[in-house]
Amino acid sequence: MDSFLAKRKSIIKNIVNDIISSKYQTINVIGAPGTGRTYIINECIASLNANKKDITIVQLYGDAGKQGVPFYPLDAYLAKKQRWRKGISKIFEPIPYIGPLLGHIIDSEDVRRLLVNEDITRRNENLSKHISFSKELLMLNSRQKKIVITCDDFQYLDIQTINYLQGLLPLFYENEKTITILASY
Repeated sequence: MDSFLAKRKSIIKNIVNDIISSKYQTINVIGAPGTGRTYIINECIASLNANKKDITIVQLYGDAGKQGVPFYPLDAYLAKKQRWRKGISKIFEPIPYIGPLLGHIIDSEDVRRLLVNEDITRRNENLSKHISFSKELLMLNSRQKKIVITCDDFQYLDIQTINYLQGLLPLFYENEKTITILASY
């Protein structure tokens, strides 16, 4: 039993180190139900949150019952974030935030137009598939060194979300700031 726990801790440490060093853009945790995939993902998130303040974690979850709903995980993430913002605004007085200009980070004129005007362009067709989530990622990308998108139960994501996430990687690969997808299935 001790060697099993030690092996899981070693796997978690290796994944976190790979994320921090940007060694890979996608990391897959594969195993049968009950083998600890979700545990490994959650421990990686906890480790990154505790040690790296310049990394943002976006948590998406697959849902077997919602596989036919386009972009369900993206919409669920945005809705959860919106509920959190509403809850926190009751406690604190909202402070206006003006984010940094994105020009020095994102060179593509198409992406800037998409962010500001929601102009759907051919060159960035993938970002335009889910404009609200794309705006969220671009905003996070302007503030943080790295974004990690975790996808627990990747096998239950709808095909539109899978295609969207796969299409994101090349868009951010050339930037200094990268997106890593950590998926379990």
